[in-house]
Amino acid sequence: MKNKKIFNRNNSSIMRAKLSFDEGFAERPIYTIKGFVTEKEKGVNMIELIRDNFGICDEDMRKVIRERLEEYNKNFFTPIEKMRKSVAKPVEWKRDERGNII
Repeated sequence: MKNKKIFNRNNSSIMRAKLSFDEGFAERPIYTIKGFVTEKEKGVNMIELIRDNFGICDEDMRKVIRERLEEYNKNFFTPIEKMRKSVAKPVEWKRDERGNII
């Protein structure tokens, strides 16, 4: 039995990340970072650049996460309460003298 050879490009399974900030209409790059997902230090640098340029602090992150969790909980629990209210009473079947359902 022949074994089929599989040819893959180098690092084809590794994802790449790119972050670039451009300056206005001229689109001159201010910051550009490219790296593989396995390079943790470059990822941390990207996070720092995003936080600095957008003015994001830890309290903002906590606030957004808290709001998303509250919205998720609100959407998750309300349909169950609505279903409980909309459940109809069970039908009471009546039987005749022989035990057949009428």
